Amino acid sequence: MPTDSSNSATSDSQKPSDEPKADSPSSAESSTTSNEPIISDNQTTSNDPTTSDSPNSTDKPSTENTNNEQATAETTDKQEVAKEDRKEEVVEEPKVEHQEQPQTETEKQPPREEENPQTEENSQAEEDPQADELPKVEEQPEAEEKAEEEKESQSSEIQTAPETQTNSNEIPINNEPTNNEPTNNEISSNNDPTNNITHNDNSSGENINQENNETGKENSSEDSPSFNQDLTTTTPENNNLSAGNSDDNKNTDTENNVSGNNSVENNDVTLNLNNNSESTTPENNPSTQSNSSINPVDNQPWAKPEVEKLDKNNYENTQQQSKFTNKIGIVDMDYNATEDLGGAFKFSNGQSRIIYNAGLDRRVKGHSKSHGTMAAGVIDLKNKNATIYAYSAENQGSSTMSATNLHYEEPYNRGVRIFNNSYGNNPHKDSVKNRGWESLASLPLYVKLAEMAEKDSIFVWASGNEGKDKINGRSEYATVEGHVPVIRDGARKGWIVVTSVNSHNNGLTEYASKIGDRAKNWGIAAPGEWYLFDGKVRTEGTSFATPVVTAAVANVWEKFDWMDHHLVTQTILSTANKLNSSDVTEEPNERVGWGILNQDRALNGPARFDTKLLTDDNKTHVVAKLDYKHHTDRTKYTWSNNIQGDAGFKKQGTGTLYFTGSNSYSGNTVIENGTLVIGNELKQSTVEIQSQGTLLTKNLNNSQTEVKIVKNVDNKGSLEVYGKGLIIEGNYTTSNNARTVIDIDKSKLKVNGTVNLQGSYIVADVENINEVVQREPQTKTIIESPNAIKNYNGNYKISDQANPYIDLKEIKLNNENKEIIATYKRNDTEFVLNAANESSLKNVYTARSLDLILDSASDSGNTNRNLRSTALSFMNAKPQAVASAVDSLSGEIYPAVHQVALNSIKTLNRQIAKQQFSNIQDIKSYHIYTQLATQSLKLYQDDNFGFADLKNSADSQLVGIDKQFNAFTFGMGLQRVHQKLSPLSNKDQQVGKVDLKQHSFALYGKYDWNKWYYLSQISFTDIKGKLDRTLLLPNGTQIIKADLKLQNYSFYNETGLNLQYEKLRFNPYVALHINRLKQDSINEKEDLALSIDKYHKTHYGYELGLRLNQSLSEKFNINLDISYLYNKNNMDNIVSGKYIISNTETKLYGMRLPRYEFKTSLGMGYYLTENLNIYANIAYYRLWNNPMKSYYKEGNIGAKYYF
Repeated sequence: MPTDSSNSATSDSQKPSDEPKADSPSSAESSTTSNEPIISDNQTTSNDPTTSDSPNSTDKPSTENTNNEQATAETTDKQEVAKEDRKEEVVEEPKVEHQEQPQTETEKQPPREEENPQTEENSQAEEDPQADELPKVEEQPEAEEKAEEEKESQSSEIQTAPETQTNSNEIPINNEPTNNEPTNNEISSNNDPTNNITHNDNSSGENINQENNETGKENSSEDSPSFNQDLTTTTPENNNLSAGNSDDNKNTDTENNVSGNNSVENNDVTLNLNNNSESTTPENNPSTQSNSSINPVDNQPWAKPEVEKLDKNNYENTQQQSKFTNKIGIVDMDYNATEDLGGAFKFSNGQSRIIYNAGLDRRVKGHSKSHGTMAAGVIDLKNKNATIYAYSAENQGSSTMSATNLHYEEPYNRGVRIFNNSYGNNPHKDSVKNRGWESLASLPLYVKLAEMAEKDSIFVWASGNEGKDKINGRSEYATVEGHVPVIRDGARKGWIVVTSVNSHNNGLTEYASKIGDRAKNWGIAAPGEWYLFDGKVRTEGTSFATPVVTAAVANVWEKFDWMDHHLVTQTILSTANKLNSSDVTEEPNERVGWGILNQDRALNGPARFDTKLLTDDNKTHVVAKLDYKHHTDRTKYTWSNNIQGDAGFKKQGTGTLYFTGSNSYSGNTVIENGTLVIGNELKQSTVEIQSQGTLLTKNLNNSQTEVKIVKNVDNKGSLEVYGKGLIIEGNYTTSNNARTVIDIDKSKLKVNGTVNLQGSYIVADVENINEVVQREPQTKTIIESPNAIKNYNGNYKISDQANPYIDLKEIKLNNENKEIIATYKRNDTEFVLNAANESSLKNVYTARSLDLILDSASDSGNTNRNLRSTALSFMNAKPQAVASAVDSLSGEIYPAVHQVALNSIKTLNRQIAKQQFSNIQDIKSYHIYTQLATQSLKLYQDDNFGFADLKNSADSQLVGIDKQFNAFTFGMGLQRVHQKLSPLSNKDQQVGKVDLKQHSFALYGKYDWNKWYYLSQISFTDIKGKLDRTLLLPNGTQIIKADLKLQNYSFYNETGLNLQYEKLRFNPYVALHINRLKQDSINEKEDLALSIDKYHKTHYGYELGLRLNQSLSEKFNINLDISYLYNKNNMDNIVSGKYIISNTETKLYGMRLPRYEFKTSLGMGYYLTENLNIYANIAYYRLWNNPMKSYYKEGNIGAKYYF
């Protein structure tokens, strides 16, 4: 190791020389007249084989101001821990002021979409005459004036509706309730001050249970009622906003309802969907009617608890800034300038990773065996990502070096915060005795470096190669540079001195100086013997053990880039191995400091919270300041070692830190801000949660084991219990404004000491659901103690991040006040759709079929694993993912096939009829014709049904022949059509696509009588096709393929007049279309695939039209057609089927069939010869049945031969 002669603080009169030895036994003496250290090379070489790197390191957090209770943001950071990826803004709701008032007219205003109130007739109102009262809405002053009138109106409406059960998933007409079962989405008041409901959006953060992320509920609270008096009686049953039976919502005309009131009548089915997103009640919910085994959920409406926002902080103001710059500085002698070192000093992309003497006017002149080259080479071997800034301090023409302030200031200004220093002076024992380390280390350069180390930098120093100098004592302690923290205690935050360990890890190498008693608290050992540059160069000495530690510092800081330099230093030191052991260090000694570097352990965070690693500004607690940062790699914020030691721990900043080890440090744990996650156990530390702090417990190592805290927990902020639960062996005490958050579906807080909640409140949360929750109420113990629980006032709320499928009823004391239990049930999927703002009619109906599937999965006797797995994937998905899955389950593409099939069949009828019009005045008896046509169709339905827009393309070929027998004409035609149906928008591709091929055969006859005629034709069409659609399920995507087989029997009748004025012929007519469409049953093949029933339906249409033909010459004519068609029968387009996985019946809705069709066509014809006519036409069709709209264009060309 090079030595710095300026570090020699002994006087010239002293007999022993303080100068370190060079490669020869004698030391090179040099004097200096400046403060710059001058170093002579003390490196010794041997032929010992290279030793392997034993990477070990440790770190302890810096002890910053322990009384700092001002956090950068007010936070509980629970978001980062248990609800990752929910990133939506929260809308606060007006507080409930408790005053019970009669229901008023103003409460008939449209309810909030978020709360999704249900239409309901309260049959129980007859039992409770006061049940029709609702709390007064303060924002509506007219409420009191109309209270009596509303009360009378409600009284006249109260009836007990008979219960009805059906065997299919149908919805009662007009939304009339069929029983008094409450809905999951009713708005009702609560019995306590927490009866306002807000579905708050949620900022981003990490979810320790769902690594992929759930979106928060998005609900507005603008119209939520506020109350001004505590309610102490049970909320009246009829606090639901009436929808189904109010005059405003009655459906008297189906088609007008479709466009105006946004409801649809489908045969015996009527659904109401208005722009306020009112949902039907469970009385109208087919999922409760179609299965007679489903009992009513409850005969009382459930008051909605107040929603609690778990994450209270504005993280945008507290973004964590990385403290790691990914740069390493080296101050050494000289570096390679001439030799090819192969792949050394290059990043993986081939670019150079070393920069020489940046900011200084000096060039490198060394070679591969230069001291600096070898030190940098060890860093290059042990660290692959940092940029290396190398500085030459060699004194020209000598083996000494002189380091100055510039060698550190220049790299510091370029962002370097880690400095490797493989040089130094080991003083004579008499110098140490006479002057002391404080005097020896007080050079101005070292004072400057000490300031930098206290502030934000880490300096790693070699202990020296004087292990053989027993006489002068240089073997007993490290260099002067290694002792600098004795002059400034704060420098220990970023100061490490390194000695060299032998290949057996049981002692020092013979040449290595010990760390020494004064420097042992910041000392460590590492191997110093390496082969570099493809084995061309061998190293030996503490100079090359030092860069091993330097590289480890960079690697640890790169992983935990949020840590300050003091935490990195503590992590490196506290994770070291004992000599001759793989056990973690317990205390430092003068030989190796804390032990042998263990980088692998250091990459798991600190292993000790030890007061010996702390500095004067905080002597009791390791401090970790971690602000929020959105991330997906939780390991960067996890300390997984089993942490021991005599110090405590303080968590500061708005971020989330995870402890997953079995921790036995004895100091207390203080959470000032943000979130600390205990993922295993805490054996000896009491816990204090301050007002802005959060302690979250969930066993991250074993989901079937509770977290254990042996001592007391004092909660002034937020305690959050997830996973299997939490056992507190001591006492649990809260302040009156604290909260206890519990996953009521899986977790339990067990306190073996006393529980004193002191009027605080409980927040119910539910994350991942492990068992499918039933729609019948269930209870679960969430807090228990062998002693009576004190001061719980029944104050509870529900988390804004709670699983939307969970419907909470109450949280109350039980079992002589030794338990607190929660009562809850499963919400309907429709409620989840409302949370995602995706409650279209199509989705609502599909959701009710899905609820039946979930009911089947929740049956304890059901052993279908696929069904259970699929059901749980829905219940644990984000609301938007549930909405996407429900949308893809609708199967709306199946009914759409019927419409495009009917369109092509009607077109065939019109084409043949037009051929007969062109035969007028022809004297030839036989006619042969052929025609090629192409069509382009677009289908829309703009309303709350939510159907995807579709497009259809069709290509057809028609050939026919007919013969006249006086007044009679008989003929036949053959047609082939190839159609493709698919979504118009790429975002709807999951709806599916269809490829149809159809063949038609038609027979027709015509009778002419004077100017009148009658045309009749019959046809048979066979349709075969392939259908592909995609299920976007929460647990994966499924591709569904199905074969389609349809047949149609068509009967077309037309009568009209053939008139002529000069060269203008015109043909007014009326026609009747009768089509009998049949579809074979379909069986898809995936878990949530459909089995579709046979379908057959007769369609009637009445057409009125006019055909015109104008001859412009003997060979050329033009023609114009105009027609209007009215389809008489029910236009609902519904297919019945069932989900194979649970045999659940359902109906598939498609766009309504067109009630009206308008066509206009313009064409021309030309006689090439007397017997051969060619023609071309373009046509435009508009089909509609409000709100359904369809447009398509047709173009055709053909030829006709007369003989």
